[in-house]
Amino acid sequence: MIIRKKDINSTVDIVHKNNSYNRVIQLNDLFTVLPYEVLCSIFSHLSWGDLVLCMSIHPTWASYIPLYAKNKLSTFEFQTDTLQFQQCRMGLGSHVENVIMHQLIDANCVNKALEILLEQKCYNIKKLKLSECRISHLEKFISLLRQLDRHETLTELTFELHRDQIPYRHIASACPNLTHFSCDLEDITYEPKLQYQQQSLSKATANIPNINHFIPMTMTTHITYLSVNILLQRDNRLYPLLQMCPQLHCLVLGYGFFVHDGDPDRWLKPLDLNMVLQICPRIAYFQCNSWENNPAWIMHAKKNQQQMGGLREFITDHVGMYDSQQIMPLLIEHRKTLQVIKLGSIRQQRQRMNNGVEESWLHSVEQEMEENDVYFDQLHTLVLKNIEIGEEDLMARFIRRCPNLQEISLDGWLVNAQVLNVITTTCSYLRRLELKKGSNTMATTTGVNNKSASLAASSTTTEEDSERRILHSLVNLITHGCMVLQSIRLLGLKFINDTILMTLFGLQKVELIDLPNISTFGMEQFTSRMKNRNQKMSIRTLVVKDMRVITGDVLIALNRSHTLHTLQLCRCGILPDVGLLDLITNNNNRLQTLCIDCCTVSYDIGIQIRKKFGQESIRGLPDYWPE
Repeated sequence: MIIRKKDINSTVDIVHKNNSYNRVIQLNDLFTVLPYEVLCSIFSHLSWGDLVLCMSIHPTWASYIPLYAKNKLSTFEFQTDTLQFQQCRMGLGSHVENVIMHQLIDANCVNKALEILLEQKCYNIKKLKLSECRISHLEKFISLLRQLDRHETLTELTFELHRDQIPYRHIASACPNLTHFSCDLEDITYEPKLQYQQQSLSKATANIPNINHFIPMTMTTHITYLSVNILLQRDNRLYPLLQMCPQLHCLVLGYGFFVHDGDPDRWLKPLDLNMVLQICPRIAYFQCNSWENNPAWIMHAKKNQQQMGGLREFITDHVGMYDSQQIMPLLIEHRKTLQVIKLGSIRQQRQRMNNGVEESWLHSVEQEMEENDVYFDQLHTLVLKNIEIGEEDLMARFIRRCPNLQEISLDGWLVNAQVLNVITTTCSYLRRLELKKGSNTMATTTGVNNKSASLAASSTTTEEDSERRILHSLVNLITHGCMVLQSIRLLGLKFINDTILMTLFGLQKVELIDLPNISTFGMEQFTSRMKNRNQKMSIRTLVVKDMRVITGDVLIALNRSHTLHTLQLCRCGILPDVGLLDLITNNNNRLQTLCIDCCTVSYDIGIQIRKKFGQESIRGLPDYWPE
């Protein structure tokens, strides 16, 4: 049985135009005659508005349709106009599981939306998200929230870009089975101007700090995923909130909008990373100063799986609110369980030892790791960006203690021959390597101590010799070191030239971004060898960005590749019609995905590309792609 969308729409029009209840009663036979799968197929073709229109025809339709269109009717979004439009309420009922409130900033709009949910008996809500909203009467909001969660089904509560202060503990206590709690607030720093505006809007909102005193300190929740602003620590609200979450698995402490108060020296009580893990010992995923919100963490928190204990992932984008001396002791303590470490924008902080010598945040624990034979055996992902550590061999010695790394990302002056040689000899399981230009270089890093600077100044080694050694080490790593290497990403490195291209054929994914010394001739030679059927030459994904090396010969060679599945070109200048036409018309290649972003293509070729690879295959400004 073939169901056409136009037939479904015509049926909806007939029902809408016919005001006779006899006709409607006859149409009610639809739910008893047609099989369940057919009804699901019919209603899956209708939009949310059409479904609400059908439900408004007759109570029987209103009760049956949610059974066959649950995917579309299980989510309801409140906006200002939705509150006024009575017919939209037909989409509410016990079938609604996800509710989104968007930009309800007028007085009492949020509370009015909650009252509508109660009137329509939406007692099975699992997710509630407030995006860019304002709550004018908190006591009433919390009371309505308790009534809405009378069956304790609400598990996820999110405040996104919220306009007012939130009494975290009080709201968490209103939802006993809450497992996912996320708050991103605009005025978390108690700026005087924002505080004055808030007090003028609502006396209830201004009295928020007093509300929290009514919460028993011994009360606990079932929260396993918590995402809040790290600036809660400014007025000591973070630790009490964490004490309510003994089952916490995933903690995300983002910065939010006001980052100028991130210096720990300006805080009475800077964030203590160790204290956080002592309060919540079951934390497996800990992220500071970032809003990454890894979906895998959320799914893990939802499943509420039993943990063996210990930290699995530690991520920080910069040190703000705690000093860098806390990092390595934390990592060493959890070395037996840590699987992912991502450190970013850590400046060179030094501490004076007992002997009067100043040591960097990594060097200060080097002797301890040597004496205790410390190894990070479980660590499989190491990402370091814009890191200052002092002597360049410190990072090489640290990587030597991580023998099971599968993914490494380095930038700046960490990309040196010594580090690459250690990766070659130590990381035999490496699958992905990312090397990119950083904001600091070996010659200009402010974190290099005076001794290293004087040695560098007196050294006779030229920059060209240094780059030559790095290139040689990288070639050795790719060809002889990591035999399981599958993916490489090279970004903004001047020492990368045509020589490196000829070593990449054994990889599955190659990303070349802003490499000024890759020539057009080198790219043509590289792609011409990709057409070989040899299994070793198995490049399946090729990404080229910010490089004008894509010629007609390059595209023709790519078209003849027997392994290439995905091709992405971004800011590569003018793409020749001849080569693009080959990619479109040749049905013998295995190319499945083509993405052209901000490149110049002719109008006719662009039409054909979109027809074969989809509307999203060409993106960018109108200057590049005329609509």
